[in-house]
Amino acid sequence: MDIMAATSKQMEAGYKKLHRWCQFETSQFVKEGQLDVSPLLRQALQRLKSRPALLEYVMAETQHTVLG
Repeated sequence: MDIMAATSKQMEAGYKKLHRWCQFETSQFVKEGQLDVSPLLRQALQRLKSRPALLEYVMAETQHTVLG
């Protein structure tokens, strides 16, 4: 496998893991009624900006959870 393809595949897998973690964290955030976003979650969401579809999905799911 080409090095570029392997790196791309690993990066995509990493973004998917980050996406799932953000989904979990935001759902906990909503359930617990927290008012502060942790620095780690803030950084994770910042990193997802390079994958707008994943970021939008997290945000939409959070909005759906909040509005019920």
